[in-house]
Amino acid sequence: MNYLFRSNLGGLLQMSSELAHHPVRQDSETLRLLWNRGTAVQATVDNTEYHVPAGAVLALLHRQEVRCTRPEDWLLWSFNRGFYCVIDHDAEVGCAGFLFYGSSKVPILEPGDRGQRSLELLSGVFAEEFETRDSIQEEMLRMLLKRLIIKLTRWGREQIGAEAEGMEFDLYRRFNLLVEQHFAQSHKVAEYADRLNRSPKTLSNLFARLGLPGPQARIHQRIAEEAERMLRSGAYSVKEAAYALGFEDPSHFSRFVQKQLGKAPSELSKAD
Repeated sequence: MNYLFRSNLGGLLQMSSELAHHPVRQDSETLRLLWNRGTAVQATVDNTEYHVPAGAVLALLHRQEVRCTRPEDWLLWSFNRGFYCVIDHDAEVGCAGFLFYGSSKVPILEPGDRGQRSLELLSGVFAEEFETRDSIQEEMLRMLLKRLIIKLTRWGREQIGAEAEGMEFDLYRRFNLLVEQHFAQSHKVAEYADRLNRSPKTLSNLFARLGLPGPQARIHQRIAEEAERMLRSGAYSVKEAAYALGFEDPSHFSRFVQKQLGKAPSELSKAD
């Protein structure tokens, strides 16, 4: 099963059970929801291995590489901002919301037996709408995607509990989104604090109350993730990666990579 919808304005929505043939990474601004319909398996996102229970759903950003055992058991929903984005639609449930920027880790959502039945029914309705070619098809597909995101958000909040509620978590989520947008140019907490109309101390206190490493560590983590990805791709030299990630001095970049990843850039790069 492989359904694909493209709008006249560049919107893209895909639902596919052909994960084995699907790119492990998409370079466009695409978000993905992967549902493990089989037994518990291991999945590797970037270089981190996760145990994915039977029936669980992963929420992944476009930049994240994923590999999993038994890919034939998975169902994928993939969409870009042109089709649906919470920045333009719903701040609570979409691209900037709980699923995709609510954590620095990959969220693994467990809908439970009732949720599994709901996902089965919803995937069937998706299939019907993909096959229905008329003037309101795009609107119907967008409504179904929003329904899917809302359901997953509810289940995820039930798992996390009170941590996911309130203004503090919303501030943390907004910080994560800003880091995703600006990490290559903005390396300091103060720059994000300014954008959020908060003080750096407020952000540090927030992370401490949530039991997380500080905001500077989160910024460094995101830069290091991209540095490793760029160097391993073979498309960038060490110097090119350094400049692309906002380092004026490649030697400073090399020390940063060594400290964050435990390896010199030359050990990661296929280009040098």
